[in-house]
Amino acid sequence: WTNKASGKTIATAPVIAGGYAFVGGSNGIVRAINIKTGKTKWTAHTGGFIKISPTYWRGRILVGSGDGWAYCFEAATGKTLWRFRAAPVERQVMIYGSLLSTWPVGSGVLVDKQGSAYIGAGMFNYDGSHFFALDAATGRIRWQKHSTGIIDPKVPISGAGVQSPWLLKGDSVFLSGGGQAPLLAFDRKTGKVSSRRGGRGKDLFVFRNQVRATGYPLY
Repeated sequence: WTNKASGKTIATAPVIAGGYAFVGGSNGIVRAINIKTGKTKWTAHTGGFIKISPTYWRGRILVGSGDGWAYCFEAATGKTLWRFRAAPVERQVMIYGSLLSTWPVGSGVLVDKQGSAYIGAGMFNYDGSHFFALDAATGRIRWQKHSTGIIDPKVPISGAGVQSPWLLKGDSVFLSGGGQAPLLAFDRKTGKVSSRRGGRGKDLFVFRNQVRATGYPLY
């Protein structure tokens, strides 16, 4: 079978759970596709691009959107369970022909075993980067950081741009920083930030028990 989205869109990689493939797209739409028949069971809409694959957690689908919000949908029906605005204000700019938030949630949503959902909003670090740990079930804030656009006050481009996937290892959540901070680590419980060396690029992986970055750079 073949499943084709209506209209023009760039699809994310699928996430498969419970007999369905969940796919996001640059048109801001999430689709649930039956993997046996190829038929779309439901579609759910956000207000901006979805760059990173949806996250499945305990019957929920979580995505980050270019409109500056994170969304949580019921996996069985597509019903919106909660949404959270990570952008500090509602402000849109034209980016490659599309109106998007100045602080899009372009890093997806990462959920740990304790039910914390990690998201980040921001495009360029000098515009500010905003990080949150939310309760994945309710969308309520567990901790938040609003100063990580600049890690070192002496270096105005030392922070993160929040446009890459996260990686979870031990007690830390890692994000590719770009610019002067190749790799950022956040304490999972407090959000305390440290800058670490580990190569440059948007893709993170673990090699010899160390977190590394590779792929094309964010800047």
